[in-house]
Amino acid sequence: MASKPYLTAPTETDKMPGGIPYIVGNEAAERFSFYGMKAILFVFMTKYLVNHAGVSDVMSDAEATTYIHTFVAATYFCSIIGGFFSDAFFGKYQIIMALSVVYCLGHLVLAIDDTRIGLLCGLLLIVLGAGGIKPCVSAHVGDQFGSKNQYLLPRVFAWFYFSINFGAFLSTLLTPYFLKDPRFGPHVAFGVPGVLMFLATVVFWLGRSKFIHVPARGLATFTKSFQGESGRSLAHLCLIFLFLITFWSLFDQTASRWVEQAGKMDKRFDLSWLPFASESSSIEPTESQIQAANPALILILIPLFSYGLYPLLNRLFGLTALRKIGIGFFVTAAAFAVSAFIETAVQQSSSQVAILATAADGTTQRKQSDFLSPRTGEDLSTVRDLGALFANEFAPGSGASYAIERNSNPALFQQLSIDPRTGVVTAEFRSDTVNQLPHIGWQLLAYVILTSAEIMVSITALEFAYTQAPNEAKSIVMSLYLLTVFFGNLFTAGVNLFIQNSDGTSKLAGADYYWFFTGAMFITAVLFVGVASKYRVRSYIQGPQNVDITEA
Repeated sequence: MASKPYLTAPTETDKMPGGIPYIVGNEAAERFSFYGMKAILFVFMTKYLVNHAGVSDVMSDAEATTYIHTFVAATYFCSIIGGFFSDAFFGKYQIIMALSVVYCLGHLVLAIDDTRIGLLCGLLLIVLGAGGIKPCVSAHVGDQFGSKNQYLLPRVFAWFYFSINFGAFLSTLLTPYFLKDPRFGPHVAFGVPGVLMFLATVVFWLGRSKFIHVPARGLATFTKSFQGESGRSLAHLCLIFLFLITFWSLFDQTASRWVEQAGKMDKRFDLSWLPFASESSSIEPTESQIQAANPALILILIPLFSYGLYPLLNRLFGLTALRKIGIGFFVTAAAFAVSAFIETAVQQSSSQVAILATAADGTTQRKQSDFLSPRTGEDLSTVRDLGALFANEFAPGSGASYAIERNSNPALFQQLSIDPRTGVVTAEFRSDTVNQLPHIGWQLLAYVILTSAEIMVSITALEFAYTQAPNEAKSIVMSLYLLTVFFGNLFTAGVNLFIQNSDGTSKLAGADYYWFFTGAMFITAVLFVGVASKYRVRSYIQGPQNVDITEA
């Protein structure tokens, strides 16, 4: 019996399309996969990475930051490839299914090989898979709607974003736990996201008969969308996209610099006030798990913004999409200003100790380690084998000598010394330095502010990009939107590469780093206000007649 042909255009209905639950379910599982993997990358690179002999081969904080943002940038750059082949040749469904398999293979490689080679190969496969499907999935959501039910688009894109963050919330709690627990480790921590990506692929396949399969328009029709009135609309839209680059540069540092910062803060939460809890009851999440605050806040704040804040602001002034984005830019700058103040407190309560190792032949190597002021109940003295950091450079018994080259905060210590033969450091903190670490609650405040900005910028821009794109080039325009994430992460990676000094110090040390990005975001927000005030909105909705809605 012949199979039933797929629908290729939205039906004339004012109801919710039948394929939406499958897309939302697929997105929740896929985002669990991506963010679960991404949540542990920084800690994995700086604490768990090994060479083929099983010896520690970890990265420095700056190196890991550069690596992560290069990976994220490459992922979003590949969106342009997926968008092009989707719109011009294969259609969205075929691209999503094919590249989802590549995506699963990337997770498999990360799960079985915890060396730098395995890391590189696994991430390259995920770059191709995740990047290629990104513009197709979000455009596929919009394709399910026609002129009569297009009024449901804002609600569905909000639920689409809700599913993204539901998956991200669960994964950023679970995968750091698997990584830290010696019963599981990196293999399970990376394997679980792989299982969820396989589940996402199956869920999407199950919805194939419910979807609207908008066919590829062909290369000639695709090319025409960049000419005439459509071409001018795209040019104006790309100008708006340019301002999103700075936003993503700041936002995606929650997976790198904010993780590093959380590692130097007091993360204990007192639970003694709970019924039946003992006086010493507390929990202490890992620095990677703190990232779960963002998706959790998304789940809480989306309804509050949609049904509370937005209607209130709309009574005061016309709250257009571009005005939401502009307000979000200023709020983003405020979030990073909070992180700058936090970093000032972190620097006052910790010290970065740099060790210089000199081999018998005179060659030198530098490594550094952070010493945090002790908390109540912790010993004022600590002994740390920093000579082990040089295991890849100098074999045991090689005759290397060790010396403390730099102590960024001498006021913390009563005594700080090193055994020149072994590299073992003995540190004794001053008694008045106890409990100086800033509490993680301050970073959670920064997360509340940044998440509020994300709702105003990211969700709004996602819907805006789809509606402003000509019907013949929905996927490619969504990929151009995603390219803003590429350039944002590329900018962050470039800054971190530039600021590294040969002696391990930074040109933007401490709070200066965060103030630099705060200033960049504030300037971007001011410039955006002027450009957005002159933008002319013109919306394109899929349908039998490809509805063109122009607004003043």
